Amino acid sequence: MDVRDLVRDAEEISRKIVRKQYRLTLAKYYLLWSTLSVVIELAYGILSYIHAPNLAYYFVIPIIYVSYLFVNFNLFRKAGQVYKRLALTFKSSEEKESTLMTKSKVIQVTVAFLYSLSFLLIYFGITFSNLYITGIGALMFSVLFSVGLVRVTMLAGLKYYDLMASVSLIALTLNLVLPKFYLRNEFYLVSFIFTIIWIFASYKSFIEVIEGE
Repeated sequence: MDVRDLVRDAEEISRKIVRKQYRLTLAKYYLLWSTLSVVIELAYGILSYIHAPNLAYYFVIPIIYVSYLFVNFNLFRKAGQVYKRLALTFKSSEEKESTLMTKSKVIQVTVAFLYSLSFLLIYFGITFSNLYITGIGALMFSVLFSVGLVRVTMLAGLKYYDLMASVSLIALTLNLVLPKFYLRNEFYLVSFIFTIIWIFASYKSFIEVIEGE
């Protein structure tokens, strides 16, 4: 076995590590967001029971969103660090390393800002029953998620349950911009289906990681 064979083997091992890391990240990601609607409804129900619904809308629910976003970005930041370390293994110059790190930080900050903005628009649109603001926020979120999912699945490998999760998210997002949303009945059904599918996608992703060990 010559040097080129060793390099190819090392690169293949690196790709497997990256795929496994990103699939594990997706498993946690699916599990995280599958619980959002349940946590929000639980918080709102408890605060409504003690006659404090405004506290839920203007304080507790925003804190829940921020907490989920923080965990979300931390998950992908750790996965990105693994990818960068392995990618830099095959880079020879410090200039390339510096460029990669700089671009990565700029992308992370930009994506974090756009995600936060989309959630703020959705939140304020729902709170003040403004269909247009909600629609803009939902559209932003859908585009960001779609781009992110394509990028991650290119590294983790696209599975049928990734497609199921994507379709359920699109259905949930479209439901946000429909006038019927404010009647809430249809939204409860779509949210329930979304939660079940994302829990299933999380389970299948965890199983894939375990079986790949």
